[in-house]
Amino acid sequence: MEDLVESARTYAQKAHEDQVRKGKEIPYFDHVSQVGRTLSNYGFNDEIVAAGYLHDITEDVENITLESIEKEFGTTVRRLVDGASENDKSLSWKERKESTLEHLEDAPMDEVVVKVSDKVDNVRSMKQEELAQGENFWDKFNASYQKQVWYHTCLTEIVGEKIEQEDYELEGSVEGIYEELKQEVNQVFDTSYHIFVED
Repeated sequence: MEDLVESARTYAQKAHEDQVRKGKEIPYFDHVSQVGRTLSNYGFNDEIVAAGYLHDITEDVENITLESIEKEFGTTVRRLVDGASENDKSLSWKERKESTLEHLEDAPMDEVVVKVSDKVDNVRSMKQEELAQGENFWDKFNASYQKQVWYHTCLTEIVGEKIEQEDYELEGSVEGIYEELKQEVNQVFDTSYHIFVED
């Protein structure tokens, strides 16, 4: 019987096979694959790693629902995927990011680390593209560079506060993956800038 992680990887690869990353010709599966591998590298359990591979699937793939994920991978993976998703695309960028931050404040740590792994790869990709393209790289996003600074620094601070203040029992290095996020965010964004600039 195929193990949970390999099953999730194969499922995600097939689901994302015709998708590319925003503004690039790189297969979208490269991103979700890196998110899953990062979680595995930090020692998290199979359900968390599987959710890493599947974290964008209900948001970005038509006809794959949370019910589909539960049927294939169980209730815990469903919850983790749901916690990582921004499913209401009718909201503005600001509203979606505020909702994500509010959710993280109360989310269990296994949901948090899936989101952190997602952000690690996103910010690393931003760093590489900015070096290659210069400041014009930021023009392709729905939100300005200043708004990206606000979101990523707030997210990093919320995660750091949760790690300091909460008791949690989770297999894997929560502190390690958080430190990688913090390092990537500090390299890409001016973390002294915290003011959200309105539209």
